[in-house]
Amino acid sequence: MDDFLTFGDDFTSCLDNLEKVLTRCEETNLVLNWEKFHFMVDEGIVLGHKISCRSMEVDRAKIDGKPFDFNSSCTGAFVVLKNKLVMEPIVVPPV
Repeated sequence: MDDFLTFGDDFTSCLDNLEKVLTRCEETNLVLNWEKFHFMVDEGIVLGHKISCRSMEVDRAKIDGKPFDFNSSCTGAFVVLKNKLVMEPIVVPPV
């Protein structure tokens, strides 16, 4: 596993939450990527977003560069997806 966050109102609650997460990782046999593991940092990049106590913003390094080229198959797939999302019923309650 590469990315997860724990938080709390104070240091003790942060540690309690971290212990819960790590215990759950052990129970489900998830393995942390220790090269990406950072503890007690003021800001960091998680899932392509720069997270800090001040804000959350998109990591510019992920979006700078050549713009994405929508070819005809991308446009067709987008239209199909859009039509499926606006069709009823989107969510069907169990019977």
